[in-house]
Amino acid sequence: MSTILVAYGSRYGSTRGVAEAIAETLRSHGVEADVRPAAHVADPTRYVAAIVGGGVYASKWHPEALTFIQRHRQALAALPTACFALGTAFVNGGEEADRQRSALADQIREHVGPVDIAFFAGSTAGLPFLMRLLSRLMRSPQGDHRDWAAIRGWADALAPKLQPEP
Repeated sequence: MSTILVAYGSRYGSTRGVAEAIAETLRSHGVEADVRPAAHVADPTRYVAAIVGGGVYASKWHPEALTFIQRHRQALAALPTACFALGTAFVNGGEEADRQRSALADQIREHVGPVDIAFFAGSTAGLPFLMRLLSRLMRSPQGDHRDWAAIRGWADALAPKLQPEP
């Protein structure tokens, strides 16, 4: 069976949870999915496709996710690749969230031409006390805003795009 990589960069676990939900959804389509921290993946060429996700902090991709994309850009360019980002900036939408989505998408497209890029609302629920305090001071939405239906819906729609040709 062909395996799809779901690699992620997560500081406090919220993005890891999304990566696991995406893999679970892919498995419901009969696809084998391997969920790994991006920093622990040495060779993406052993997979038939890749999904790379990262949390967004201070308007920047998680460094492990971005480094993975930069380091493996040639391998990812040869695979169907999708990306997702998770952040509290995407909770309420608006012009600032749109600008951030556009800038983050451009940053990924510099390195790989993804079949899709998704942006999901994030969570402050698992942050340590000082990070939660800083988040409140920055007026970030508090709590867990991950939309599991939207995440699974994206993975449902993505599954056929990542399957190898018969």
